[in-house]
Parts: sequence; C-alpha cells; structure tokens
Amino acid sequence: MKITTISATDVVGTLRFDSKFHLSRDNPILQDLRSAGWPMVTIAEVFGRENVWTGNIFARVYASDPNCGKPLLVPYDLFRYIPWSDKILSRTQVTQFEKLEIQRGWLFLVCSGRNLGPVTIADEFCERFTMSHDMVRIAVEPSAQLFYLAAFLSTSHGQAAVRTDMNGSVIDHTDAKQVAALRYPLVDEPTRERCANLFESAFLKREEARLKLSEARTEYAKLFDFDGLSASASRQRRYATARSLLADRLDAEPRAPYYEAVRSWLTARGGVRLNDVARVCKPGSRYKTNYVEDSAHGIRMMNGRQVAQYRPIALKLMNLSAFRDASQFKLKRGMTLLTADGRAEENLADCVMIAKDRDGWGASGHVHRVVPKNDTHPGLVYLACSSAPVQAQLKALATGSVVDALSESDVGSVVVPYGTTGRLVELGDQAVMCWDLFGEAIKLEEQATALLESKFSEGWQGPQN
Repeated sequence: MKITTISATDVVGTLRFDSKFHLSRDNPILQDLRSAGWPMVTIAEVFGRENVWTGNIFARVYASDPNCGKPLLVPYDLFRYIPWSDKILSRTQVTQFEKLEIQRGWLFLVCSGRNLGPVTIADEFCERFTMSHDMVRIAVEPSAQLFYLAAFLSTSHGQAAVRTDMNGSVIDHTDAKQVAALRYPLVDEPTRERCANLFESAFLKREEARLKLSEARTEYAKLFDFDGLSASASRQRRYATARSLLADRLDAEPRAPYYEAVRSWLTARGGVRLNDVARVCKPGSRYKTNYVEDSAHGIRMMNGRQVAQYRPIALKLMNLSAFRDASQFKLKRGMTLLTADGRAEENLADCVMIAKDRDGWGASGHVHRVVPKNDTHPGLVYLACSSAPVQAQLKALATGSVVDALSESDVGSVVVPYGTTGRLVELGDQAVMCWDLFGEAIKLEEQATALLESKFSEGWQGPQN
C-alpha cells in the first residue's frame, strides 16, 4: 500500500482530492528532478500556450473514395513502423478536417488510456493522414528545443512528469492545459545539444525508412500489376461453388470470386505458395507469465500489437524461467512476423520484419514467424507478405467466433508474388536497408534518453562556463 501525508495547502493549491494525484507527486523519480536543482521551464513558456492543443470531439464521417479525404489514425497508430488506416475521413463532411491533418514536425502525446504519456514527432510520411482528437499536439516547426523536449518526455522522468497531473475515475486522462503547464529541466547546454542532435538524427532516419519502404512497396506492386488486378477482379458477394471444392472449410469468404481471382492472377505472374519460399511457425507451447525488471534475467517480450511499433508501448521483460524452451519464442534477424490474432478489419496479419535491433527479442505465441528458406531473400518475403493481395487473402482466411485468428497452415497456403529478377532483388535489398534504418533510429533515441537519465542522477553542477 502506498501512503503519503498532505497538508490543507496541498489541497487548496491544486484543487485535487484524489489520492492517485498526490501519491504521484511523491514519485521518487520526480523528487530526483526537484532536488537536482536544474533550471525549470514550462512547455507553454518555450513553445507558446496557443501551440499546445487537442482537437474537439467530432462526428466521424468516412468517404469511400481515398481522393475525398485522408486516412484517420488513432493515437497508437503513430508509433507503428508504417502508420496505416483504411478509414478515409471525409474532407467535406468534417468541419475541422484541416485541423486534424498531421503536419511534419508536430509533437504528439497520448493523452488518455492506461498507457498515457508516450510521445512521437510526425514526419513527412505521416502527413498523408489525419489524427483523432485523442492526442495533445505541440504544433511547431522542428527545432533543437522540440527534439530536446521529445528526448526528455521519452525518459522515465519525463513519463512520470506527464502522468503526475492525469485525472479520470475509470480511464486516465490529461489535457492540453496540463501538458502546457508541465515543467521540465534544462540541463547544461552541451548535453541539451547532444540529446537534440541524437533525436533529430533518429527522426530523419525513421522518416527516410518510412518513405523508402513505402516507395519499395509501391514499385513492387507495380511490377506485379496489382492495379490491373484491382480493376479486373470480380467483387460480387453472391456466388456458386462446387461441393467437391469444399475440402475442409464451409465458410464463404475464402472462396469468394475476388480471392480466387487474386490467386489466379498471382500464379500467372510467377506467384508461389508462401510455404514454397519460407517456413511458417509459431511457438507450440505456452508459458507462465512472470515479468522481471532486470534484463539479465529476462528477454523483451512483445505481443501482437507491439511487434508493429517502432517503440513498443508498455514493453515488459519476461523471466527466462517462464519458458520450457525460450528459443521457440526468440526472434532472429530476417524473419517476417505476422500477427496471428486480432480483428480482420484491423491489425490481423500485421506485417513487420526483424532487423538487427530486435534480434534475440521475444514474441508471444500470437505471432507467426515467417522464416525465409536458404535461397530466399528475406526482404522479398517481407514485401510479398505486406502486399495488398496477400493481406487480403490472409484476412479472408481468418477463423473464430469472437477473435479472428490465422492458423499456420492457412498462412502457408496463401499465394504470394515472388521473383528473383534483378530489380526485385534490388527492392528486397532496399526493404532490408529500411528495416535496419528503423533499428538505427531507435538506438539513437535510446542513447539520448540514457544520457539524460545519467545527468538527472548527477544533479545540477551550477552554471557552465
């Protein structure tokens, strides 16, 4: 049980009676900042109160034509390697559409939910989307001050500061006013400059990775003429089929004319079954959940949503003793991962590739591992699995009355576009390079946060000459 003593002055000064608020103020991490003696400023003082805001709640009206709006993201979508949404927010039917459009350089902070607090800076790729009202924006141009603030808010001290003033009886909340009033320390100028440079370099690398990976996926689609497939394939929802074709499944979706056309189209252009170029597997055993704090005694363990995030939200360390055979759960560079459970219309079959930074990490049994065979290019396996026709096949194969799920045999049975011509191999190399860039970006951010954490523990050494 957590216990603290407060005075009447504390209550009058804050107008808060909830114990969670006053207990959060006694967080030892925040006491470190107060006792360190660093000069403190508020976000409003540096960036302007008018530049810290959230959108208003609005009626979501979607368009069927992508040219009539932009895809709408929800908060954690910005933390995905490749943000994605198939819900097109209507430009003409939503009055605050322009305000919801994402701008390069804006800092976004998750302002509600159990994992309130994570921050990210939008890059050029993110400008293709709109963002719901559920994130606080700091709407300014990219600058050293902004990158330093992002570095601070990414530390344990920064997250503790954000979560101090949160409110809500069921779901935690903070708002633009509270974020604008947040005080943060100004460490010595050389350290601030170093942290800002590291975060800016990470921002640019992630931006480059997103743009180049998007280009590779687009060109890969053109080489297999996916546009021609979309134009010619039948989309009718009523059809007839022979009883002899119903081998092991009676559900209608997988045999709809569109998916039959997809398989025929890809096969005619050299497509093969995924099992022919890679091995699909996932851990056969389960583990007893036992989290630890020390990385010497555990491995980073990701669930289906976290594998798609460049910085996994609420990542935990799983005790090695929880596994009968930990190697089943460990990931290796070059693997492609596909989420095995979720909603077919959302994150089922989310596709990512494991780069150097996550080699040796773990993923739960709710994630399929697609391991390229010896003569198969890992980048081409990723491009194939992430392509629209393959994603459509995977989502159509989902089973389950409550939660949609994919079996290993179903994943291995899909027809994927694959080839080994010169340009395709170049695109595979480009995909691998992009995933390595993602890894380099997060390493730079970790260097910056580690540098700040060490400074906070040292305390203020007085003005620097």
